[in-house]
Amino acid sequence: MIDKIVIKFHNKDIILDPNTEVKIRALPRSPIEMGKGLPEPLLCYDTQGKPIYGSDGYLHDDLFKLNLYSKGGNIKFNFPKIAQYGMNLHPVDKEEAENVINLLSDRLYLKGIRINLIKCEIKSLEIYKNLHLPHSYEHYRDALALLQIRRGFEKEFASSLYLGNKSRQIVIYNKTRQLIDTKSIKEETKGITGSLMRVEYRMQKALVVNRELGLNTVYDLIDNWNNLKILYQKSIGNFLYGFEQKALDKTQSFESEADVLKYFLHTYPNSGWSKYRSYYGSKAILEQWVSINDLKATLSSYKQPAAVSRDVKALQMAAAEIAIKSDLSPIDLLEEFKSMLLD
Repeated sequence: MIDKIVIKFHNKDIILDPNTEVKIRALPRSPIEMGKGLPEPLLCYDTQGKPIYGSDGYLHDDLFKLNLYSKGGNIKFNFPKIAQYGMNLHPVDKEEAENVINLLSDRLYLKGIRINLIKCEIKSLEIYKNLHLPHSYEHYRDALALLQIRRGFEKEFASSLYLGNKSRQIVIYNKTRQLIDTKSIKEETKGITGSLMRVEYRMQKALVVNRELGLNTVYDLIDNWNNLKILYQKSIGNFLYGFEQKALDKTQSFESEADVLKYFLHTYPNSGWSKYRSYYGSKAILEQWVSINDLKATLSSYKQPAAVSRDVKALQMAAAEIAIKSDLSPIDLLEEFKSMLLD
């Protein structure tokens, strides 16, 4: 369930061997500044007690990325990729998580870095879930577009969707396609994994991690590992609620097409007929495009970016004027998506 994590430490908490592999960069200075003999920032001390000065330090390894600054530092790593040798398809259990910390500690020691990872604070955390979809990924992507236009998906890169803001967001993408593109599996063997949707819940600030999950340090994370599912369900459920309410506020059930038309004529006395035609016309147009990005790319050859964005948003808004419950309707798929996510 836990994927990427960034932990932070204080300068006093890290000690480097004299032959450490950490690269220390000098502070860029002008000849005048160098002539004044001003000391460089203190980064930390080595095992002999000698101070290590510099602008910053770094070491990027296969298992981690370490950055050291004059006011602390951080280490970024990935639980599943360390535990599962590069893959991240299955959640890591508590025993595996503890082993990851031990493996990382050993690797750091071999690189000439001495630090107690358990005491490090959590700076950011990413929780993931792979959903095995009963229908194609594209069906759910189109349904999630309801959330996009109601409250604001920040971005859509190819088939990926980003919901939220810089401090907390949900990222959704086609995991099966990613595995094929990265050559982890072959196109002809994708039936083994089935249709997979990857949902990543990213908490980008320590304050958010603490508020949502009650976790401060790596020790807290490991100690509460078996309770993470419950903490995750509560947090992401509340996060989705606001977006969901915006998307589902126009769910309708109609007994006949005449009732659909009457809805538009009643809701829009002066433009009901036009809205009715626009609703079905917009739905028909969107159904012809595999990706909304393909539509935008084609339009961009003839229109300015602002006009493309405005026109596509108007098209989506018109198509989502009402959400009619039916087989594979957007509303049913949204409810199915949430059920799988919170299971």
